[in-house]
Amino acid sequence: MIEHSAGSGKTNTIAWSAHRLARLHDTANNKVFDKVLIISDRKVLDRQLQDAVDQVDDSSSSLAMIDSAAVRRSGGSKSRALLDALTGPALIVVVTIQTFPYVKSLLETTLGDKNFAVIIDEAHTSQSGKTAAELKKVLTEGGEQIAEDETVDTQDVVNDLLTSDEEREQRISAETAARAGAKNISFLAFTATPKAKTKTLFGRPSEDRKPVSFDVYTMRQAIEEGFILDVLRGYQTYKTAFEIERRGKDGVVTSITSDDDGDADSLVDPKVATRKIMRFKDLHPSNIGQKVELIVEHFRANVAHLLDGQAKAMVVTDSRQAAVRYKVETDKYIRTKGYGIKTIVAYSGDIDDADYGLEKATEATMNPGLGTDLAREFKHPDYRLMLVAEKFQTGFDQPLLCGMYVDKKLPDVHAVQALSRLNRTYRAPSGEQKDKTFVLDFVNNPKDVQDAFLHYYTEAHVETQTDPNQVHRLATKIAQERIYTPGDVERYAEAWWGSGGSQSHSALAAAITPARDEFVGRWAQATEAYDSEALNRLREFRKDCGSYVRLYDFMSQVVDYGTTDLEKLAEFLRQLVRLLAVDNPTADVDLSGVVLKRVRQIDQGKAAIGLSGDQEALALKGITGVGSGVTRDDPQQVLLSEVIEKINDLFGGEFADPQIGGFVTAAAGMAEEAPRIAEQIDNNAIDQFLISPDLRETLTDAAVLNEGAFGKLTQALTGESERTDEFIRLIGAYLYQSRRARTDPEEAADAEGDSGIR
Repeated sequence: MIEHSAGSGKTNTIAWSAHRLARLHDTANNKVFDKVLIISDRKVLDRQLQDAVDQVDDSSSSLAMIDSAAVRRSGGSKSRALLDALTGPALIVVVTIQTFPYVKSLLETTLGDKNFAVIIDEAHTSQSGKTAAELKKVLTEGGEQIAEDETVDTQDVVNDLLTSDEEREQRISAETAARAGAKNISFLAFTATPKAKTKTLFGRPSEDRKPVSFDVYTMRQAIEEGFILDVLRGYQTYKTAFEIERRGKDGVVTSITSDDDGDADSLVDPKVATRKIMRFKDLHPSNIGQKVELIVEHFRANVAHLLDGQAKAMVVTDSRQAAVRYKVETDKYIRTKGYGIKTIVAYSGDIDDADYGLEKATEATMNPGLGTDLAREFKHPDYRLMLVAEKFQTGFDQPLLCGMYVDKKLPDVHAVQALSRLNRTYRAPSGEQKDKTFVLDFVNNPKDVQDAFLHYYTEAHVETQTDPNQVHRLATKIAQERIYTPGDVERYAEAWWGSGGSQSHSALAAAITPARDEFVGRWAQATEAYDSEALNRLREFRKDCGSYVRLYDFMSQVVDYGTTDLEKLAEFLRQLVRLLAVDNPTADVDLSGVVLKRVRQIDQGKAAIGLSGDQEALALKGITGVGSGVTRDDPQQVLLSEVIEKINDLFGGEFADPQIGGFVTAAAGMAEEAPRIAEQIDNNAIDQFLISPDLRETLTDAAVLNEGAFGKLTQALTGESERTDEFIRLIGAYLYQSRRARTDPEEAADAEGDSGIR
């Protein structure tokens, strides 16, 4: 089992592994494997694999593809073509998952005296149409009954075929599931999103007997090392975006233009923008026409100008009929507006839609003039939007993809696979680096998407319910530390945007060095004095700088703040945080990574402002928690002090404040670790939560575990009296409000009156 993150170069790793295995010899100089097979689940992957294999060795004898051309050469027999390839000179043979049952039979019988390495990339799942029917047939022949309308997963196909009949009857017991396949076959399974059964079959036994992958390259590591992008940073639901636009009110200006010639964007009147957004507030999933307008305008305003104006986007629909209707409505809207955008629709089979006058509409009829290789056609610069139904959502490598519009339920791993189409890195010919992506989701719950990613990247957080005023609040908080001055920011802005766009590295360094030196000086002083409070403040400042950059980069796409000051501060902090986010804050100033990106003019009467800066690939953080570290006026500390006061009143001053505070935070902290408690807080009002039997039980357990440290307080909490009930209610209220303050500050504020604490 090779578990490598999507977009991290897995296809290249497969190609390299195949060549190494094909040439592997033992100590007696005998070949270990007579042939290497690569199992692919769709034609587009076959081409990608062929290109990758050819890059390692482009000799004609090294690779055999069991495609239509090979079948023709073998007289129209696919089985003959396969046997010819397996017995011919080619070192590596690529076959489809549909052919796999016959391949396995050949390897175990006719070719049983040969040794084979089988590389399977079963991460690319979810087939439909004709391909799904073939896979369903494979599973049905294997004894697995599949409903006609059920989506088929390639991992299930491979797993099922590699499981014996006896194991099928005992599939619940992982302990009795034997490794499948004949002894002359070695399997290497590559996947970014393994299922439990896949790991059971292909994983290596660990010390605790649980199967583990042979090699792991996680999404987190790939992001931190710069091989892929974090696609959740730009994730938003449509509802959230709509709320953000509304909150802007008089200051909101969107980038939707009324010009018909596709020239530079022009800013429209705020009232016009507000009316345009308001038209979208009552969107319904079946109202495709309104969704198309939002998608196209969002694409033009936020995506189209990226990567030297070559960025592309994908619209994910939930059915072939939806894809066809999206194609018709999108093309009609684009023609009406006169936009120079072309679209491609991708789906399997044909579709009838009487309402749209369509009969047996296929990809060919819906994409007139294009060839059958839509992945290749989409590379053309004229084609900017791809509308898909069950195609190109897995295994599709197009680095120009910067936007995705989702109108389909994406449960569990399907969300990871689909959104990961955006995670490829890219540098445009001008030097512009792909550093941001956008996902606008009409259907899925952000928490569900987050939970799906947490299986493969445990620190992923989705930004939801973003308040645009947080930008101002965070800017104020950062400025209060007085590490930089407004003059520093102005001088940096002059060096960054001045002289007609020509940057001076010396001027940039001169502008930012004073702030760097101030931070370094305070750090050294605090370290020498062992001042942990001062060090924590500096760490928090450094964190807040990065949070501000991420927050502003996103919010500036949907809200016009009516001032250039915030943009200037964002660019200043973007560079400053690079100089501070190192273990040794005294490192030399390095501006080698600074690149001037395209500058767009904003009619503010001041300097030209770049609307999309050089974004840093930092760890993802939820916007609702920006700048929420503990400060002098931290609400949670105020809340705790009030709880302590109430408990002291309850017990007549019997206990000291520090003792009560330690007990409350310890008990609440342990209780929050219980999944059912966290779930109840997130899904219930405070009055409902405080009467939950789980709250009493969990706090009692926590108190017992801390009995040695807190003695009588533990006894007070585990007793049976009205005072005990009130004690539990106070700790429960503190637990509820402190968690809500981190996850939903507005609701936490509303809950204060219901708790009785304030």
